[in-house]
Amino acid sequence: MAGCHSVGFLQLARLPLVAQESVGGRQLGTTPTTRCTARRIVRVARADAAAVVSVPATGRSASHTYVDTERAHASLVPSVAVPDAIREPSSGTTNGGGGDGMLLASPAFMAAALAAAAATTAAITVSRIRGRRQRASGTASAARRSGHSSTTAPSDATLLPFIERLLRGEREFTEDEAAHATECMLDGADEVQTAAFLALLRRNGAESAAVLAGMATTLLRYAQPFPALDTPTLDLVGTGGDGANTVNLSTAAAIVAASCGARVAKHGNRSASSLCGSADVLEALGVRIDLSPEGVAECVRQCGIGFLMAPRFHPALATVAPLRRRLRFRTVFNVLGPLINPARSAYQLLGVASPHLLEVMADAVSRLGTTRTWVVHCGGLDELAPIGPAEVIEVKADGSQRRFRVHPEELGMPLCELEDLVGGDAAANAATIQECFHGRPGPVSNAIIVNAGAALTVSGLAPTLSDGCARAAHALLSGEALRTLEQWRTCARQATATTIR
Repeated sequence: MAGCHSVGFLQLARLPLVAQESVGGRQLGTTPTTRCTARRIVRVARADAAAVVSVPATGRSASHTYVDTERAHASLVPSVAVPDAIREPSSGTTNGGGGDGMLLASPAFMAAALAAAAATTAAITVSRIRGRRQRASGTASAARRSGHSSTTAPSDATLLPFIERLLRGEREFTEDEAAHATECMLDGADEVQTAAFLALLRRNGAESAAVLAGMATTLLRYAQPFPALDTPTLDLVGTGGDGANTVNLSTAAAIVAASCGARVAKHGNRSASSLCGSADVLEALGVRIDLSPEGVAECVRQCGIGFLMAPRFHPALATVAPLRRRLRFRTVFNVLGPLINPARSAYQLLGVASPHLLEVMADAVSRLGTTRTWVVHCGGLDELAPIGPAEVIEVKADGSQRRFRVHPEELGMPLCELEDLVGGDAAANAATIQECFHGRPGPVSNAIIVNAGAALTVSGLAPTLSDGCARAAHALLSGEALRTLEQWRTCARQATATTIR
Protein backbone atom coordinates (compact mmCIF):
# COMPACT_ATOMS: atom_id res chain seq x y z
CA MET A 1 0.00 0.00 0.00
CA ALA A 2 1.63 3.22 -1.18
CA GLY A 3 2.35 5.94 1.33
CA CYS A 4 1.82 3.71 4.34
CA HIS A 5 3.87 2.32 7.19
CA SER A 6 3.35 -1.17 8.55
CA VAL A 7 3.20 -1.46 12.30
CA GLY A 8 2.28 -4.31 14.60
CA PHE A 9 0.42 -2.18 17.13
CA LEU A 10 -1.95 0.53 15.93
CA GLN A 11 -1.95 3.51 18.27
CA LEU A 12 -4.95 5.80 18.19
CA ALA A 13 -4.57 8.92 20.33
CA ARG A 14 -2.34 6.83 22.63
CA LEU A 15 -4.96 4.04 22.75
CA PRO A 16 -4.31 0.52 21.42
CA LEU A 17 -6.89 -0.46 18.81
CA VAL A 18 -7.68 -4.15 19.06
CA ALA A 19 -9.86 -5.61 16.29
CA GLN A 20 -12.19 -8.60 16.19
CA GLU A 21 -12.35 -10.56 12.98
CA SER A 22 -15.45 -11.71 11.18
CA VAL A 23 -16.02 -15.09 9.65
CA GLY A 24 -17.98 -15.57 6.45
CA GLY A 25 -18.73 -11.87 6.19
CA ARG A 26 -20.62 -11.76 9.51
CA GLN A 27 -19.86 -8.71 11.66
CA LEU A 28 -18.55 -9.62 15.08
CA GLY A 29 -17.90 -6.09 16.39
CA THR A 30 -20.20 -5.07 19.22
CA THR A 31 -19.96 -1.28 19.01
CA PRO A 32 -21.01 1.16 16.27
CA THR A 33 -17.41 2.32 15.95
CA THR A 34 -16.10 -1.00 14.63
CA ARG A 35 -17.13 -2.92 11.55
CA CYS A 36 -15.41 -6.10 10.43
CA THR A 37 -15.80 -7.94 7.11
CA ALA A 38 -14.37 -11.11 5.63
CA ARG A 39 -11.31 -9.08 4.55
CA ARG A 40 -10.88 -8.04 8.17
CA ILE A 41 -11.24 -4.33 7.58
CA VAL A 42 -11.77 -2.18 10.61
CA ARG A 43 -13.36 1.16 9.81
CA VAL A 44 -13.63 3.81 12.50
CA ALA A 45 -16.03 6.50 11.40
CA ARG A 46 -15.35 10.14 12.08
CA ALA A 47 -17.21 13.26 11.09
CA ASP A 48 -14.43 14.74 9.00
CA ALA A 49 -12.24 11.76 8.14
CA ALA A 50 -12.04 7.99 8.24
CA ALA A 51 -9.09 5.80 9.06
CA VAL A 52 -9.10 2.43 7.36
CA VAL A 53 -6.90 -0.34 8.66
CA SER A 54 -6.69 -3.45 6.47
CA VAL A 55 -5.37 -6.80 7.62
CA PRO A 56 -5.25 -9.30 4.72
CA ALA A 57 -7.10 -12.57 5.28
CA THR A 58 -4.92 -15.51 6.22
CA GLY A 59 -7.29 -18.33 5.38
CA ARG A 60 -7.73 -19.21 9.05
CA SER A 61 -11.08 -19.35 10.78
CA ALA A 62 -9.89 -17.83 14.05
CA SER A 63 -12.53 -15.93 15.99
CA HIS A 64 -10.34 -12.97 16.90
CA THR A 65 -7.15 -11.07 16.22
CA TYR A 66 -5.04 -9.28 18.85
CA VAL A 67 -2.58 -6.83 17.31
CA ASP A 68 0.40 -6.33 19.59
CA THR A 69 4.01 -5.52 18.79
CA GLU A 70 5.35 -7.63 21.64
CA ARG A 71 3.22 -10.72 21.10
CA ALA A 72 1.80 -10.52 17.59
CA HIS A 73 1.21 -13.88 15.98
CA ALA A 74 2.66 -13.54 12.49
CA SER A 75 0.46 -16.28 11.08
CA LEU A 76 -2.69 -14.42 12.13
CA VAL A 77 -1.60 -10.77 11.87
CA PRO A 78 1.03 -10.09 9.20
CA SER A 79 0.89 -6.30 9.58
CA VAL A 80 -1.33 -3.26 9.92
CA ALA A 81 -1.03 -0.49 7.38
CA VAL A 82 -1.32 3.10 8.64
CA PRO A 83 -1.60 5.93 6.06
CA ASP A 84 0.97 8.70 6.40
CA ALA A 85 -1.76 11.33 6.34
CA ILE A 86 -3.04 10.43 9.78
CA ARG A 87 0.29 9.85 11.50
CA GLU A 88 1.66 12.30 14.05
CA PRO A 89 5.42 12.82 14.54
CA SER A 90 7.07 11.59 17.71
CA SER A 91 6.07 13.64 20.72
CA GLY A 92 8.99 12.51 22.85
CA THR A 93 6.89 11.86 25.93
CA THR A 94 8.46 10.24 28.96
CA ASN A 95 5.44 8.24 30.07
CA GLY A 96 6.56 5.06 28.41
CA GLY A 97 4.58 6.20 25.40
CA GLY A 98 4.78 8.61 22.54
CA GLY A 99 7.17 7.93 19.75
CA ASP A 100 6.44 7.36 16.09
CA GLY A 101 3.07 6.26 14.86
CA MET A 102 0.64 8.36 16.92
CA LEU A 103 -2.67 9.14 15.25
CA LEU A 104 -4.49 12.45 15.45
CA ALA A 105 -8.04 12.21 16.80
CA SER A 106 -10.78 14.35 18.26
CA PRO A 107 -11.93 13.72 21.86
CA ALA A 108 -15.05 11.98 20.54
CA PHE A 109 -12.91 9.82 18.29
CA MET A 110 -10.65 8.95 21.24
CA ALA A 111 -13.65 7.95 23.34
CA ALA A 112 -15.02 5.78 20.56
CA ALA A 113 -11.65 4.12 20.07
CA LEU A 114 -11.31 3.45 23.79
CA ALA A 115 -14.77 1.87 23.88
CA ALA A 116 -13.93 -0.32 20.89
CA ALA A 117 -10.57 -1.32 22.32
CA ALA A 118 -11.98 -2.12 25.73
CA ALA A 119 -14.97 -4.10 24.49
CA THR A 120 -12.96 -6.10 22.00
CA THR A 121 -10.08 -6.78 24.37
CA ALA A 122 -12.56 -7.98 26.94
CA ALA A 123 -14.23 -10.24 24.39
CA ILE A 124 -10.84 -11.73 23.59
CA THR A 125 -10.19 -12.23 27.28
CA VAL A 126 -13.50 -14.04 27.80
CA SER A 127 -12.76 -16.30 24.85
CA ARG A 128 -9.25 -17.09 26.10
CA ILE A 129 -10.24 -17.72 29.69
CA ARG A 130 -13.19 -19.91 28.77
CA GLY A 131 -10.91 -21.91 26.48
CA ARG A 132 -8.42 -22.35 29.31
CA ARG A 133 -11.16 -23.42 31.67
CA GLN A 134 -12.43 -25.97 29.16
CA ARG A 135 -8.92 -27.33 28.66
CA ALA A 136 -8.32 -27.43 32.42
CA SER A 137 -11.66 -29.18 32.93
CA GLY A 138 -10.82 -31.74 30.26
CA THR A 139 -7.43 -32.40 31.82
CA ALA A 140 -8.96 -32.83 35.26
CA SER A 141 -11.62 -35.20 33.92
CA ALA A 142 -9.02 -37.30 32.14
CA ALA A 143 -6.94 -37.41 35.31
CA ARG A 144 -9.92 -38.60 37.33
CA ARG A 145 -10.71 -41.27 34.76
CA SER A 146 -7.13 -42.53 34.86
CA GLY A 147 -7.09 -42.55 38.66
CA HIS A 148 -4.54 -39.73 38.96
CA SER A 149 -5.04 -36.25 40.39
CA SER A 150 -3.99 -33.14 38.54
CA THR A 151 -0.78 -31.58 39.83
CA THR A 152 -1.45 -28.08 38.43
CA ALA A 153 -4.14 -26.02 40.13
CA PRO A 154 -5.77 -23.21 38.12
CA SER A 155 -4.72 -19.72 39.17
CA ASP A 156 -7.13 -17.76 41.35
CA ALA A 157 -5.76 -14.46 39.99
CA THR A 158 -8.55 -13.87 37.49
CA LEU A 159 -10.24 -10.58 36.68
CA LEU A 160 -12.92 -12.20 34.53
CA PRO A 161 -15.84 -11.61 36.97
CA PHE A 162 -15.00 -7.90 37.11
CA ILE A 163 -14.60 -7.68 33.33
CA GLU A 164 -17.98 -9.30 32.74
CA ARG A 165 -19.63 -6.81 35.11
CA LEU A 166 -17.94 -3.88 33.37
CA LEU A 167 -19.07 -5.21 29.99
CA ARG A 168 -22.63 -5.07 31.29
CA GLY A 169 -22.07 -1.39 31.99
CA GLU A 170 -21.67 -1.59 35.75
CA ARG A 171 -19.85 1.30 37.41
CA GLU A 172 -20.06 0.61 41.13
CA PHE A 173 -17.51 -1.50 42.96
CA THR A 174 -16.94 -1.73 46.70
CA GLU A 175 -13.58 -1.08 48.33
CA ASP A 176 -13.19 -4.80 49.02
CA GLU A 177 -13.89 -5.67 45.39
CA ALA A 178 -11.37 -3.10 44.15
CA ALA A 179 -8.83 -4.41 46.67
CA HIS A 180 -9.34 -7.97 45.43
CA ALA A 181 -9.04 -6.93 41.77
CA THR A 182 -5.74 -5.23 42.60
CA GLU A 183 -4.51 -8.39 44.31
CA CYS A 184 -5.30 -10.31 41.13
CA MET A 185 -3.30 -7.87 39.00
CA LEU A 186 -0.31 -7.92 41.35
CA ASP A 187 -0.45 -11.71 41.73
CA GLY A 188 -0.07 -12.32 38.02
CA ALA A 189 -3.49 -12.11 36.38
CA ASP A 190 -3.43 -12.63 32.62
CA GLU A 191 -1.99 -9.53 30.95
CA VAL A 192 -4.90 -9.30 28.53
CA GLN A 193 -7.35 -9.45 31.43
CA THR A 194 -5.51 -6.62 33.17
CA ALA A 195 -5.58 -4.49 30.01
CA ALA A 196 -9.30 -5.13 29.54
CA PHE A 197 -10.08 -4.36 33.18
CA LEU A 198 -8.16 -1.07 33.20
CA ALA A 199 -9.64 0.08 29.88
CA LEU A 200 -13.21 -0.81 30.84
CA LEU A 201 -12.82 0.77 34.28
CA ARG A 202 -11.93 4.03 32.60
CA ARG A 203 -14.54 3.75 29.84
CA ASN A 204 -17.35 3.15 32.32
CA GLY A 205 -16.30 6.05 34.55
CA ALA A 206 -15.86 3.55 37.36
CA GLU A 207 -12.70 5.10 38.86
CA SER A 208 -14.60 6.10 41.98
CA ALA A 209 -13.43 7.00 45.47
CA ALA A 210 -14.24 3.47 46.62
CA VAL A 211 -12.15 1.99 43.82
CA LEU A 212 -9.22 4.33 44.54
CA ALA A 213 -9.36 3.57 48.27
CA GLY A 214 -9.63 -0.18 47.72
CA MET A 215 -6.74 -0.28 45.28
CA ALA A 216 -4.62 1.93 47.55
CA THR A 217 -5.30 -0.36 50.50
CA THR A 218 -3.92 -3.36 48.62
CA LEU A 219 -0.91 -1.45 47.27
CA LEU A 220 -0.04 -0.24 50.76
CA ARG A 221 -0.29 -3.80 52.06
CA TYR A 222 2.13 -4.97 49.37
CA ALA A 223 4.52 -2.03 49.91
CA GLN A 224 7.81 -2.07 51.78
CA PRO A 225 7.04 -1.13 55.41
CA PHE A 226 8.23 2.25 56.62
CA PRO A 227 9.71 2.64 60.13
CA ALA A 228 7.56 4.28 62.77
CA LEU A 229 8.54 7.85 63.63
CA ASP A 230 8.00 9.80 66.84
CA THR A 231 6.14 12.63 65.10
CA PRO A 232 3.47 12.64 62.36
CA THR A 233 4.70 13.34 58.85
CA LEU A 234 3.57 15.59 56.02
CA ASP A 235 3.49 14.85 52.28
CA LEU A 236 3.26 17.37 49.45
CA VAL A 237 2.28 15.46 46.34
CA GLY A 238 0.27 15.70 43.14
CA THR A 239 -1.32 13.32 40.68
CA GLY A 240 0.73 14.76 37.83
CA GLY A 241 -0.65 14.78 34.34
CA ASP A 242 -1.43 18.50 34.10
CA GLY A 243 0.89 18.83 31.09
CA ALA A 244 2.10 22.27 32.18
CA ASN A 245 5.77 21.33 32.74
CA THR A 246 6.15 23.79 35.59
CA VAL A 247 9.17 23.94 37.88
CA ASN A 248 8.91 21.28 40.61
CA LEU A 249 7.01 23.56 42.98
CA SER A 250 5.78 20.99 45.50
CA THR A 251 9.25 19.43 45.80
CA ALA A 252 10.82 22.82 46.52
CA ALA A 253 7.97 23.66 48.89
CA ALA A 254 8.58 20.41 50.77
CA ILE A 255 12.14 21.52 51.53
CA VAL A 256 10.90 24.94 52.65
CA ALA A 257 8.28 23.35 54.91
CA ALA A 258 10.94 21.11 56.46
CA SER A 259 13.09 24.17 57.17
CA CYS A 260 10.11 25.60 59.09
CA GLY A 261 9.79 22.58 61.37
CA ALA A 262 7.59 20.15 59.42
CA ARG A 263 8.53 16.46 59.22
CA VAL A 264 8.20 15.69 55.52
CA ALA A 265 8.06 12.17 54.06
CA LYS A 266 7.73 12.93 50.36
CA HIS A 267 6.60 10.11 48.10
CA GLY A 268 7.50 10.46 44.42
CA ASN A 269 8.98 9.10 41.24
CA ARG A 270 10.71 10.05 38.06
CA SER A 271 8.91 11.96 35.34
CA ALA A 272 5.80 10.35 33.88
CA SER A 273 4.02 13.17 32.07
CA SER A 274 6.36 16.15 32.43
CA LEU A 275 9.96 16.97 31.57
CA CYS A 276 11.13 16.52 35.16
CA GLY A 277 9.72 14.54 38.09
CA SER A 278 10.41 15.00 41.79
CA ALA A 279 13.04 12.25 41.79
CA ASP A 280 14.76 13.80 38.78
CA VAL A 281 15.07 17.27 40.28
CA LEU A 282 16.20 15.98 43.69
CA GLU A 283 18.92 13.99 41.98
CA ALA A 284 19.98 17.13 40.11
CA LEU A 285 20.04 18.99 43.45
CA GLY A 286 22.51 16.42 44.79
CA VAL A 287 20.13 14.42 47.00
CA ARG A 288 20.44 10.64 46.97
CA ILE A 289 17.04 9.12 46.21
CA ASP A 290 17.74 5.38 46.39
CA LEU A 291 17.61 5.01 50.16
CA SER A 292 16.21 2.09 52.11
CA PRO A 293 13.21 2.66 54.42
CA GLU A 294 15.60 3.01 57.37
CA GLY A 295 17.72 5.51 55.45
CA VAL A 296 14.72 7.67 54.55
CA ALA A 297 13.47 7.59 58.14
CA GLU A 298 16.89 8.68 59.39
CA CYS A 299 16.84 11.67 57.02
CA VAL A 300 13.41 12.67 58.35
CA ARG A 301 14.68 12.44 61.93
CA GLN A 302 17.90 14.38 61.34
CA CYS A 303 16.96 17.10 58.85
CA GLY A 304 13.17 17.02 58.69
CA ILE A 305 12.74 15.57 55.21
CA GLY A 306 13.14 12.28 53.37
CA PHE A 307 12.20 10.96 49.93
CA LEU A 308 10.43 7.65 49.34
CA MET A 309 11.26 6.55 45.79
CA ALA A 310 8.07 4.84 44.60
CA PRO A 311 9.61 1.91 42.65
CA ARG A 312 11.81 1.02 45.63
CA PHE A 313 8.87 1.00 48.05
CA HIS A 314 6.35 -0.60 45.66
CA PRO A 315 8.17 -3.52 44.01
CA ALA A 316 4.84 -5.26 43.34
CA LEU A 317 3.95 -2.57 40.81
CA ALA A 318 6.72 -3.91 38.59
CA THR A 319 4.23 -6.64 37.67
CA VAL A 320 2.00 -4.20 35.77
CA ALA A 321 4.62 -1.62 34.74
CA PRO A 322 5.45 -3.15 31.30
CA LEU A 323 1.76 -3.41 30.41
CA ARG A 324 1.10 0.19 31.47
CA ARG A 325 3.91 1.37 29.21
CA ARG A 326 2.48 -0.58 26.28
CA LEU A 327 -1.09 0.62 26.82
CA ARG A 328 0.01 4.23 26.42
CA PHE A 329 -3.18 5.72 27.80
CA ARG A 330 -4.03 6.91 31.28
CA THR A 331 -5.32 4.32 33.72
CA VAL A 332 -6.40 4.44 37.34
CA PHE A 333 -2.79 3.75 38.37
CA ASN A 334 -1.86 7.25 37.18
CA VAL A 335 -3.78 8.90 40.04
CA LEU A 336 -3.04 6.42 42.82
CA GLY A 337 0.42 7.76 43.70
CA PRO A 338 -0.72 10.36 46.28
CA LEU A 339 -2.71 7.70 48.14
CA ILE A 340 0.00 5.05 48.53
CA ASN A 341 2.78 6.75 50.48
CA PRO A 342 4.17 3.93 52.69
CA ALA A 343 4.91 6.51 55.40
CA ARG A 344 1.13 6.99 55.68
CA SER A 345 1.56 10.68 56.36
CA ALA A 346 -1.02 12.18 58.71
CA TYR A 347 -1.00 15.48 56.80
CA GLN A 348 -1.17 16.02 53.05
CA LEU A 349 -1.19 18.82 50.54
CA LEU A 350 -2.52 16.81 47.61
CA GLY A 351 -2.87 18.31 44.13
CA VAL A 352 -5.08 16.98 41.34
CA ALA A 353 -4.67 17.81 37.67
CA SER A 354 -8.39 17.82 36.86
CA PRO A 355 -11.21 19.59 38.72
CA HIS A 356 -13.44 16.51 38.60
CA LEU A 357 -10.88 14.66 40.73
CA LEU A 358 -11.23 17.08 43.65
CA GLU A 359 -14.24 15.39 45.22
CA VAL A 360 -13.20 11.87 44.16
CA MET A 361 -9.77 12.23 45.75
CA ALA A 362 -11.15 13.94 48.85
CA ASP A 363 -13.59 11.07 49.36
CA ALA A 364 -10.82 8.52 48.82
CA VAL A 365 -8.61 10.28 51.40
CA SER A 366 -11.51 10.29 53.84
CA ARG A 367 -12.02 6.54 53.36
CA LEU A 368 -8.32 5.82 53.92
CA GLY A 369 -8.05 8.11 56.93
CA THR A 370 -6.18 11.36 57.54
CA THR A 371 -5.55 13.87 60.27
CA ARG A 372 -5.87 16.77 57.85
CA THR A 373 -5.56 17.00 54.07
CA TRP A 374 -6.05 19.75 51.53
CA VAL A 375 -6.94 18.52 48.05
CA VAL A 376 -6.16 21.37 45.64
CA HIS A 377 -6.50 22.35 41.99
CA CYS A 378 -5.50 25.66 40.42
CA GLY A 379 -6.14 26.66 36.82
CA GLY A 380 -5.26 23.26 35.36
CA LEU A 381 -2.34 22.66 37.74
CA ASP A 382 -2.07 19.95 40.39
CA GLU A 383 -0.66 22.45 42.91
CA LEU A 384 -1.25 25.96 44.18
CA ALA A 385 0.05 28.85 42.10
CA PRO A 386 -0.38 32.64 41.91
CA ILE A 387 -2.09 32.39 38.51
CA GLY A 388 -5.62 32.75 39.86
CA PRO A 389 -8.03 31.33 42.43
CA ALA A 390 -7.50 27.75 43.56
CA GLU A 391 -10.19 25.27 44.55
CA VAL A 392 -9.53 23.47 47.85
CA ILE A 393 -11.35 20.69 49.69
CA GLU A 394 -10.21 20.22 53.27
CA VAL A 395 -10.64 16.72 54.73
CA LYS A 396 -10.47 16.36 58.52
CA ALA A 397 -9.91 13.39 60.81
CA ASP A 398 -13.63 12.92 61.44
CA GLY A 399 -14.28 12.66 57.70
CA SER A 400 -15.89 16.08 57.43
CA GLN A 401 -15.08 18.20 54.39
CA ARG A 402 -14.98 21.94 53.73
CA ARG A 403 -14.67 23.53 50.31
CA PHE A 404 -13.17 26.98 49.79
CA ARG A 405 -11.05 29.08 47.45
CA VAL A 406 -7.57 30.52 47.81
CA HIS A 407 -7.03 33.92 46.15
CA PRO A 408 -3.32 34.87 45.75
CA GLU A 409 -4.06 38.59 45.87
CA GLU A 410 -5.57 38.15 49.34
CA LEU A 411 -2.18 36.79 50.42
CA GLY A 412 -0.42 39.87 49.05
CA MET A 413 0.93 38.01 46.01
CA PRO A 414 0.81 39.56 42.54
CA LEU A 415 -0.76 37.39 39.86
CA CYS A 416 1.45 35.89 37.19
CA GLU A 417 1.01 33.94 33.97
CA LEU A 418 1.37 30.19 33.72
CA GLU A 419 4.31 30.73 31.36
CA ASP A 420 6.20 32.38 34.24
CA LEU A 421 6.23 29.04 36.09
CA VAL A 422 7.24 26.76 33.22
CA GLY A 423 10.52 24.94 33.77
CA GLY A 424 12.76 22.68 31.75
CA ASP A 425 14.73 19.53 32.35
CA ALA A 426 16.07 18.40 35.72
CA ALA A 427 19.21 20.55 35.55
CA ALA A 428 17.26 23.69 34.62
CA ASN A 429 14.65 23.18 37.34
CA ALA A 430 17.32 22.48 39.95
CA ALA A 431 19.10 25.71 39.01
CA THR A 432 15.84 27.68 39.31
CA ILE A 433 15.10 26.21 42.74
CA GLN A 434 18.62 27.02 43.94
CA GLU A 435 18.17 30.63 42.81
CA CYS A 436 14.90 30.86 44.76
CA PHE A 437 16.63 29.38 47.82
CA HIS A 438 19.25 32.12 47.52
CA GLY A 439 16.49 34.71 47.87
CA ARG A 440 15.65 35.60 44.27
CA PRO A 441 12.09 37.02 44.20
CA GLY A 442 9.61 36.38 41.44
CA PRO A 443 6.68 34.20 40.35
CA VAL A 444 8.42 30.87 41.00
CA SER A 445 9.42 31.94 44.52
CA ASN A 446 5.85 33.07 45.18
CA ALA A 447 4.49 29.73 43.96
CA ILE A 448 6.89 27.87 46.25
CA ILE A 449 5.87 30.10 49.16
CA VAL A 450 2.11 29.56 48.74
CA ASN A 451 2.54 25.77 48.57
CA ALA A 452 4.88 25.69 51.56
CA GLY A 453 2.54 28.01 53.45
CA ALA A 454 -0.39 25.71 52.75
CA ALA A 455 1.64 22.71 53.91
CA LEU A 456 2.49 24.46 57.18
CA THR A 457 -1.17 25.34 57.68
CA VAL A 458 -2.35 21.79 56.98
CA SER A 459 0.16 20.33 59.43
CA GLY A 460 -0.81 22.77 62.18
CA LEU A 461 2.46 24.70 62.21
CA ALA A 462 0.72 27.89 61.10
CA PRO A 463 -2.73 29.07 62.28
CA THR A 464 -3.70 30.57 58.91
CA LEU A 465 -2.54 30.39 55.32
CA SER A 466 -1.29 33.98 55.54
CA ASP A 467 0.87 33.10 58.54
CA GLY A 468 2.15 29.99 56.78
CA CYS A 469 3.14 31.99 53.71
CA ALA A 470 4.94 34.56 55.89
CA ARG A 471 6.98 31.80 57.56
CA ALA A 472 7.80 30.22 54.20
CA ALA A 473 8.90 33.55 52.74
CA HIS A 474 11.21 34.13 55.71
CA ALA A 475 12.74 30.67 55.22
CA LEU A 476 13.58 31.53 51.61
CA LEU A 477 14.99 34.98 52.34
CA SER A 478 16.95 33.98 55.45
CA GLY A 479 18.65 30.99 53.84
CA GLU A 480 16.97 28.44 56.13
CA ALA A 481 15.59 26.50 53.15
CA LEU A 482 19.03 26.39 51.54
CA ARG A 483 20.61 25.11 54.75
CA THR A 484 17.98 22.36 55.01
CA LEU A 485 18.77 21.27 51.45
CA GLU A 486 22.49 21.14 52.25
CA GLN A 487 21.85 19.13 55.43
CA TRP A 488 19.65 16.72 53.47
CA ARG A 489 22.40 16.12 50.91
CA THR A 490 24.84 15.21 53.68
CA CYS A 491 22.36 13.07 55.59
CA ALA A 492 21.31 11.14 52.47
CA ARG A 493 24.94 10.40 51.57
CA GLN A 494 25.63 9.08 55.06
CA ALA A 495 22.43 7.03 55.09
CA THR A 496 23.32 5.53 51.71
CA ALA A 497 26.71 4.44 52.99
CA THR A 498 25.29 2.70 56.05
CA THR A 499 21.91 1.31 54.99
CA ILE A 500 21.99 0.47 51.28
CA ARG A 501 23.01 -3.07 50.46
